[in-house]
Amino acid sequence: MLYEAAKQRNPLRWKGPTRNWKRVKTVHLNPDQIDNFEPIKRDHRQEQKAA
Repeated sequence: MLYEAAKQRNPLRWKGPTRNWKRVKTVHLNPDQIDNFEPIKRDHRQEQKAA
């Protein structure tokens, strides 16, 4: 991997291990709110008000 090679060339620039670059299959934004999720029901027949 590119970062491993860079670390070997100049190890003084690196404090610790390189980042884990494996892709994550699923990402949840605000994961603490997933259990509390309820879809908001809206009446689509309402007219939009002019600004």
